[in-house]
Amino acid sequence: MIFEVKGDLNLLIPQVNSHPKRNEQVVMVLDPSVGMQLQTSEETCDLMPSFYEPFVCAEDFVVEGLALYYRPDQVVRLRGRLYLVGQAVVCREDEYGCFWSLTGEDICQVMGYAREHSTLLCVDGQKIPALPLE
Repeated sequence: MIFEVKGDLNLLIPQVNSHPKRNEQVVMVLDPSVGMQLQTSEETCDLMPSFYEPFVCAEDFVVEGLALYYRPDQVVRLRGRLYLVGQAVVCREDEYGCFWSLTGEDICQVMGYAREHSTLLCVDGQKIPALPLE
């Protein structure tokens, strides 16, 4: 893990841009119950899509060019809306499907979206942190 995403958004951009691993492909792991972490794409191999597992991609997540990859079992549908309740990976993708590293600005925009839209779902009397996807 590069670092956990917490704190003041204004301090985050220089922190990301000056990090020693900034030249590696940086992705964000989003987990409504735990929070957000920045990792290299190598660290998230098991969370990224492969030819053998079903993955869903939400293109232009929060801003144009960002993609959200998640397994179908990490999402629930409630009253016609999709909610992320498990882990997902946010990365930057170009029009050819090539992955690029997230920028500090990308991370701030995803953080702002998550802070503004995070919610709790009540299932069988349990409160589950979730993030609406639609």
